[in-house]
Amino acid sequence: MGMSLIEKVRFISGLPLRKKGWLVVFTLSSLLTWFALRFIPMRKLAKMMGHHLENRTVCIPADRKDLLIALEMGQLMSMVANNTPWPCKCLAQALCVKWLLNRYKVPSILHLGAKLDSSHEARMQAHAWVNVHDHTVIGGPQHQHYRVVATFTSPELI
Repeated sequence: MGMSLIEKVRFISGLPLRKKGWLVVFTLSSLLTWFALRFIPMRKLAKMMGHHLENRTVCIPADRKDLLIALEMGQLMSMVANNTPWPCKCLAQALCVKWLLNRYKVPSILHLGAKLDSSHEARMQAHAWVNVHDHTVIGGPQHQHYRVVATFTSPELI
């Protein structure tokens, strides 16, 4: 069961100012991403994801400070995604986290994956996740069931 409104207010009021800022950024960017995913073609959105490395699985080293920042961002994004009145699925979450990691110059990888649905219709399912070093900061652990079909690195890494 989720937190009550009073518990959420207490939790947010106890956060450092930087994390409160991230909550605002994630809330607004998740709404903008929700609109963008509906009205902007994916080929244009892909340019904003970073440098495309086709379908490679890569791991880029990051220092402990960057990893801790990324893990905190992932936790806050998950909290925002569970509390928005609009749908905030894995791709929107991954894009929001990737964008903010890029702003902080934290080296990260955004993966897009796919798998066949196990139902009799054999439909394709997609998933998005972001890794920093060897940790999945958003979109895990279910990402292990998906085959990587596209990988995007931080712009400064290329």
